[in-house]
Amino acid sequence: MTDLDLIYNIKKDRDTDSSLLELISRHSGIYINIVNSYIPHNSPFVHKSEILEDKDYHIYMAALRYEEKRGTKFSTYLGNETKWLCLNAFNRAKRRPQLTSEEHIQEASFFEEADLGEDQELLQKIFELIQQDPDSRVKIIFKMRYVDTQGNKLTPWQKISDKLDLSIQGCINIHNKALKSIKSQLGTRNA
Repeated sequence: MTDLDLIYNIKKDRDTDSSLLELISRHSGIYINIVNSYIPHNSPFVHKSEILEDKDYHIYMAALRYEEKRGTKFSTYLGNETKWLCLNAFNRAKRRPQLTSEEHIQEASFFEEADLGEDQELLQKIFELIQQDPDSRVKIIFKMRYVDTQGNKLTPWQKISDKLDLSIQGCINIHNKALKSIKSQLGTRNA
């Protein structure tokens, strides 16, 4: 199968697990080489390991966004996407001041005590919608990905998939479906 066949299968949700695994096996080297080229070893700004751990997720998202009509091969497209992912992560983190552990504690307590007004209400609605989702895996995915994190890092998809005994793509699909539902329900409530 060609890369285009694999991407077509992923986009059409046909034989997605094996298609994604094949695409990952073909293009992991490109992804890893680009990350190693653009993020310095032991960078004080970006955790290279975090970006490398989410390799499968980024390859999956690149496959979903890939458009053949633009005239580039998927490997070139993935390389460019990975390059921009690294540069954006590095530049964002470089601008963010590094906090000491004491500052992290003070910052956390500030957010717990802060009155976030409308944002607090929106956040509460989102949590309610997650809790109401009929698929119990949604709660686990969102909790692991966004709440049970280490510092500022998102939990890698591999760890979530291991916990749920699902493929990475299966977890991402559940996550994206729930997000779409939440956005839809929030749009309906605000209309």
